[in-house]
Amino acid sequence: GHNFTILPVPQHLEGLSSVKKQRYTKLHPDEALSENVTGKKYDYTIYIDGSLRITCDIKPLVYSLMASGKSIAIHNHCLRSCIYDEAQMLWIFDKLDMKSIKEQIGFYHEERMPEHFGLPETPVLIRKSNDPQLQDIMHQWWLQIERFTHRDQLSLPYVLWKNGLDMSYIFSLGNNVWQNPYFLHYKHNT
Repeated sequence: GHNFTILPVPQHLEGLSSVKKQRYTKLHPDEALSENVTGKKYDYTIYIDGSLRITCDIKPLVYSLMASGKSIAIHNHCLRSCIYDEAQMLWIFDKLDMKSIKEQIGFYHEERMPEHFGLPETPVLIRKSNDPQLQDIMHQWWLQIERFTHRDQLSLPYVLWKNGLDMSYIFSLGNNVWQNPYFLHYKHNT
């Protein structure tokens, strides 16, 4: 059997929506899993969305990240490579309202964020916990989510670009998380 420890949501998140609380926790595992909270130090953290179930030992994914010399591993989006195309699809499929998409994408366009920069799919994140640059990237990513929409795949490419990085900063876990044999996908309850 597995032992689970349920940790409380940090008090400073109380005013946020449940989805933004989830995103904060997703992007700040070092805060939730710090030594003063858990009594342990973690070299790597793994985030797995509630819509996925692990099918087998996922340590090889962590070992692949370690061997790459990079600090974060994420899947590429299975269909698109551009935040602008993704934003349009999110609006078409009614995942976001037009006003919030226009505000976020309009800002990125004004900033001259390039098209087809790359697009992640983020239900799985594997991270090297003690990398200061990555922690800064995660915090900047959060600030974009806090300011704009909760759709984190739109804001990560922008944050990388603003930091002079590209998608090669990320170790790719593959081009389709939904067909990765390490995971089974379950539809979210509506």
